[in-house]
Amino acid sequence: MDTPTTAAMKDLILVLCDKLKNQDPSLEWKDLLPSDSRTITRSISSLALTPDHVLHDIYADIREQHNRFLPVTVLPLELLVKILQEVLQLDCKGGHKDTRTKLSLVCRQWRRVVIGSPALWTRWHLPNDGLDYFRRAPRLLRSLGLELSYTQPSDYSDQEMWCAVYEEVYRWQDVDFTSLREKFLRRPTWPKLGNTTTPKLRKLRLDAPNLSTPLDLFDPSDPCNLEELALERTRTVVWEGWNLQRLRDLSLYNISSGGPSEAQLLRILEQSPQLEHLSLIEVATSHKSTGLPMPNEPVCLPHLLTLQLSNVDYNSDLIVRMMRFPQCKHLVLEGFHLGIADPGSASSLAHLIPVIDNIIKVGHVTLDVKIGELRVFARAKGGIKMAARFRIRGDPPFGLNWFIDATSAALDASSDINIKLYSNFSYDGTMEIISKLGRLRGIIRLEFEGRPEDDECNPLDCLDNLGDQIRHVFPRLDILGCRIDTVSELESLRRVVLCRNGTSSSQEAIEMSGFRKVIVQRGNQRDLRGRYDEGFDEIRALIPGGNLEIRSGRDPLDEALISLLSR
Repeated sequence: MDTPTTAAMKDLILVLCDKLKNQDPSLEWKDLLPSDSRTITRSISSLALTPDHVLHDIYADIREQHNRFLPVTVLPLELLVKILQEVLQLDCKGGHKDTRTKLSLVCRQWRRVVIGSPALWTRWHLPNDGLDYFRRAPRLLRSLGLELSYTQPSDYSDQEMWCAVYEEVYRWQDVDFTSLREKFLRRPTWPKLGNTTTPKLRKLRLDAPNLSTPLDLFDPSDPCNLEELALERTRTVVWEGWNLQRLRDLSLYNISSGGPSEAQLLRILEQSPQLEHLSLIEVATSHKSTGLPMPNEPVCLPHLLTLQLSNVDYNSDLIVRMMRFPQCKHLVLEGFHLGIADPGSASSLAHLIPVIDNIIKVGHVTLDVKIGELRVFARAKGGIKMAARFRIRGDPPFGLNWFIDATSAALDASSDINIKLYSNFSYDGTMEIISKLGRLRGIIRLEFEGRPEDDECNPLDCLDNLGDQIRHVFPRLDILGCRIDTVSELESLRRVVLCRNGTSSSQEAIEMSGFRKVIVQRGNQRDLRGRYDEGFDEIRALIPGGNLEIRSGRDPLDEALISLLSR
């Protein structure tokens, strides 16, 4: 056999490349020609006369060899699998069947990776992915756990899908069941979860609004390794016999009846010492006697970071008083009022004060106050946010004053406090609150958001009546926010700013800073606009840099209409 020269080989490949470029203009002969000379037969010249269908196969082989050196091809296999997993994670609502198919059709290598990587076959959405497709899971999953989202359609007439899911109970790892119906849980029935039946199970979300027979979730004699549990619209759950030593997150939502009693809930918490997050939202008990006694001692939850009780049908003072959560960072108590008592008493609010102290001590604190409601938000460096929100039963000024006294040590230790008062009180009540808050050196922002009604007073009048004492209260106050509805209130603001930002001795300047910014929520009286502007000009001149922010008191829809008409 004759061996062509290197130049002849280049010529033949150039002819081949000319034909191939019609299919892929990016392909060059230098991508195909090796750097070293090779001995090939004279039959290579026949490539120039090769039929198109044969040429297509040759092109595919050459393209595959060329693709081996592309950046995406030289990725480590583990990294490529991780990227494909993220693609499947993004496509988490419509089913993964089509996505896996598309990934496998990219190239031969990706097809081998998709079929040969069990980690890409752990997530399933039923019935979207189809029963036949799901039945391949045992062969492709190997020993990995199953991440399953299963929604039972109302028109699904047979039980094949549920039976297929039940057969894989040993692989359940992260499962989400939505709209489960009773007729599909008869054969087979719901499996009692435990380490024996579901050794891989870590997360479970269950939505079963139409069940009427008791749903016994767990095997009391076989501890379950579950870490996250969310139950929604499940009215027939058996709340006793839970043994969840590793549970970290427990959420109950929209349970209109049949929720756990106080005693059952506390027993569940006793059996969950690792609990970090507890959320009960719109939960109502059955009010049937369970015969289960309340614990003799409060339940200790040393790792609990988040506690949310919103509109729950419990004796709030009792349930909160029977829990201890010293590390709590986020506290939300809504839909019921907490009683007020002395800090040394056993009331639930007094019990919460140490938790609130921890939240306040974080750093930047915002204290929002409404009638009967307190909201405390804290933000530390790095964006960590903590919050406490709850209602206080009784007279609002008394409750606020009690709260300030109870948390005075933590408030004194904080160097960055924002306070918003959304409601107004009587003159005497407002003066008492201002006198208590005025002693706190950490307050840098004070805003009065409410509009006085009936016998309430405008807090500006109280600040104005302090006279020269305004120089000594709120020593670090930089920002003042208020509402102006009358000319007299505007005059009160002018006098307060003048007294605070006017001339003072050098010693007073060291101990007290003037207002750096004033925010005004302006009323809507048209006949006062001219006088407003004059007063605002005087106030603006007293603030460094003229930093006066004026907000309109009009309704947002009115603002939009005015803006549209002015174009």
